[in-house]
Amino acid sequence: MRSSFISLLAITGLFGTSLAAPTLVGVESRATANATDIMNDFYTQVQTHTGTINSTLNGINSSSSSAQNSTAQAAISKAVTNIITAATTANTALKTSKRDLEARSYSAQDQQIISGTSANAITSIAGTMGLVQTKFGGVYTGGLIGGLVGALGLVLGTLDAIVGDVLMLAGALVGGVLEGVAGLLVGILFGKW
Repeated sequence: MRSSFISLLAITGLFGTSLAAPTLVGVESRATANATDIMNDFYTQVQTHTGTINSTLNGINSSSSSAQNSTAQAAISKAVTNIITAATTANTALKTSKRDLEARSYSAQDQQIISGTSANAITSIAGTMGLVQTKFGGVYTGGLIGGLVGALGLVLGTLDAIVGDVLMLAGALVGGVLEGVAGLLVGILFGKW
């Protein structure tokens, strides 16, 4: 009887101490990004920057001065740099989250959604580069495409390694639709050149 009373006192004392001096335990909340979210964010950024390029091109015509053309080319180069930065950021996010992303199983529907988003981003960029080529020629546009191909290739390669079959599906979605510089860009990215 005595031992149970002493045990009861000890337990009550521990309970009282825990209430008197609570210990804070940090709760870490970490939302894991998935490839769909990362690529949707990338596509949104691509739309923003290709929109900037397209509106810049709309302000240029055959009677534009060389100063206006130079200003437009500088704005276009900056927007292309922003697309490259967005691609690099997406690639880093994919690589950083790779371990978590690989644990998630991607269904055929997930693959199609991610491939569609990737194809939309590539088509948007390729179409805009086609417009740039029409306004400023292949030499200027070729200088822009090199950086784009490198950055986009990294994103698509990382994405394909995580999700699987993205390059094949995205290539099928975009293949044969584009011509000129846009076709060259798509051909290099999807190995159809």
